[in-house]
Amino acid sequence: MLAEDPLRPLRDIESALQLHSTSYLSSYIGPGGECRKPEVIAAFPDFAANAASIRKSLEALKQPGEIVKLEASRGVKRSRTEGAAAGQSSQVSLCHQVFDALRDRIAQGKNVHGSVMKRWVSPVGWQRDNLAGRLSKEPDYPQWRSRIEPLAKQLGILGDDEHLPEPTAQRGVFQASNLVGALRQIHARQEATAEGRLDDPSLKQPLYQGAGTSKGSLANWVVAATGALKKPPASVAALPGYEQESGEIRRLLRALGHAKEADALPDQSGARQHISAATVARAFALIADNPQRSRGGVALDVGLSKETLALFIGPHGADVPRIARLRDYSEHFEAIRQALHRMGRADQANQLPMPLQHPTATAGLAGPSTEAGTSAAVLLSAQEFVQRAESTVNKIVAVAELLRQDPTMSMLAATQSVGASKRVIRALMDDRGALRDRPDIEQMLRDVNPVTSQAIGKLVARLAERLDSAATAPHQPQDEPPLKRLVLEAAGFAHDRVLLVDRNTMDPGPGTRDRKQAIYSQNPSLVREPRSYEIDRQRQPLRWLSTMLKARFPRAMEVQCYYDAPSRSVVVSANVLQANAEIDRFIKSGGLGHMLADQAPRPVDNTQRAERHSAKLLTRLDPAADPHPTQNAEEILAALAEGRIRVPRRGHSAVDLHAERRIARYLGDNFGRSLDRTQLAGTMRPCGTCADEIGAGPDEHRGPFWMSKASRAGTVSDADIDRQARAGVGTSITLARNGRLTFGHDTDSDSDA
Repeated sequence: MLAEDPLRPLRDIESALQLHSTSYLSSYIGPGGECRKPEVIAAFPDFAANAASIRKSLEALKQPGEIVKLEASRGVKRSRTEGAAAGQSSQVSLCHQVFDALRDRIAQGKNVHGSVMKRWVSPVGWQRDNLAGRLSKEPDYPQWRSRIEPLAKQLGILGDDEHLPEPTAQRGVFQASNLVGALRQIHARQEATAEGRLDDPSLKQPLYQGAGTSKGSLANWVVAATGALKKPPASVAALPGYEQESGEIRRLLRALGHAKEADALPDQSGARQHISAATVARAFALIADNPQRSRGGVALDVGLSKETLALFIGPHGADVPRIARLRDYSEHFEAIRQALHRMGRADQANQLPMPLQHPTATAGLAGPSTEAGTSAAVLLSAQEFVQRAESTVNKIVAVAELLRQDPTMSMLAATQSVGASKRVIRALMDDRGALRDRPDIEQMLRDVNPVTSQAIGKLVARLAERLDSAATAPHQPQDEPPLKRLVLEAAGFAHDRVLLVDRNTMDPGPGTRDRKQAIYSQNPSLVREPRSYEIDRQRQPLRWLSTMLKARFPRAMEVQCYYDAPSRSVVVSANVLQANAEIDRFIKSGGLGHMLADQAPRPVDNTQRAERHSAKLLTRLDPAADPHPTQNAEEILAALAEGRIRVPRRGHSAVDLHAERRIARYLGDNFGRSLDRTQLAGTMRPCGTCADEIGAGPDEHRGPFWMSKASRAGTVSDADIDRQARAGVGTSITLARNGRLTFGHDTDSDSDA
């Protein structure tokens, strides 16, 4: 899937594969296909059967080095297996391998067990990859723990007063045989109750024990009283051993009165759920008809798992971008829109993008109508249009060039081939790639005001300049990326930064005065001017708090704040773990409460970011003083006022991870949740590496690649930089209110309110 779409975030792939454990895939592979645990992947029982497919995908992703790593790991596994076949009693266990590697590292002063065991003899490897936790899950760990621990202390992997963890209890996977056992016992209970046999053994033994599983696992699959399934047919068919037990599962379901569920089960295992806009529309209609009904019941009625349905509609409403990506979206657009209106989600119904096949949208392909007073509505607000267009200038230029070069190509085909926003393209140009005038564009938008009108004028001028320069530029090879690297060399103990800018950019070189100004004057589409936060008000209080904490704790380097809606709390993290400890102590001692109780500073110099953000946050804590109240923003302000704030203290790495990645790991490790990027805000936009790691899309702005150990932790090459250059994902810079260009903070608001 990644080879088919290298820009697809791993989080989306996890959802498509129904892997709901946060960061499951990213623990094995990186965003560009880098193998993070080659020895584990090569040890999977079905690796040999899938090795050719994996190799083909890695070749498509231009990752030959990863193929070599997998082959090397596979060779180590094969040699051990062959050794066992030649006379060894069994394959050497992982604990035994680790013991040998640590012992030989001490004896010879270096790793002598190859690249596969390199991380096992390094304190950095143990910290970064939680190898102690990995060992504790091995079946023979209790026998080897006392032998490995003193070696680990001798190498500095453990401190003198530290110990390896206790053995982790092995958790079995719920299988089809467990389901059969549960259904049999439920059926026996029903028969015993009906016949008055109250001393029947089936009534005395706990149901989960009779099924050979845990109480929690069984509760996820079956209604204990009736035997009704809690999972859709596709999930049942994915259980290990389903093909052998499918006939018995059907028989028992019919005996329990669930013939409809029995008939819906597929014959073979591994049948994937078919997620379509038609299914989503049907689910939304059921929710609209009965808002009190459980989402689990709705999911079962439409043949989805509860977790899959939650991908499309959660506690805060529908996931509009995800819905719009469904293949049959255009056919069911109207049904979904009407259902959202009936659910009281008119705001999200209006956010649904108009499909190109829709009658209104088809009219828009030809541009504004020539009849007086009419136009083809794109149904985008002017503010959203400007934001989308400014973040995808390279794609817009590519679409225009395709249409101008090939008179036979349709606008739809050009837009799809580039992956640009259909509504933005439709508003910006005609079907031959000619830019529309500003007044014509504004006729196709809603909520145009003087500020957005001026922004649209600047955008059109910028695009016209790009298209004119592209037409006169010398021919470039098709496989040359649209962006190139520029390195901003650091001084002293700082670190270099890598920028991705237009490939024709002329760099005046190190030591040149106003070097950034010279570079970005040639890349105006990457300059982020003050903008409106109307569409994401909830991020404003998080930005303000980040600014205040960074001013209070300058050694933090960067502060990011995240609103975790399920726990109704704000998660705060700095780039430096020691600063996190200081912030945590500050909050627990009441320091933040006192700081937030202060009066807003007056008068405020609006060119001073820290002063301005402090004034805004302190003012907004009074709900009556908020000029732009929204439910999400009010929830965040309430969490701050009530002190519902958490700070990750435990290290996830031997280095100080950047704040965004630390928050993402904290959510995954403690709650099994993924990071929702719409609820994250800090003093700076994510660096290029962090944006990649948290699954930011190509249209989401990012800062430079900081070439430091903390920033590049977990990356083994510059493949992510090359991939973003090929995709045209550039390095954004902020135009501050004082007129200076800076990477030091994110884009400010365009107003003082």
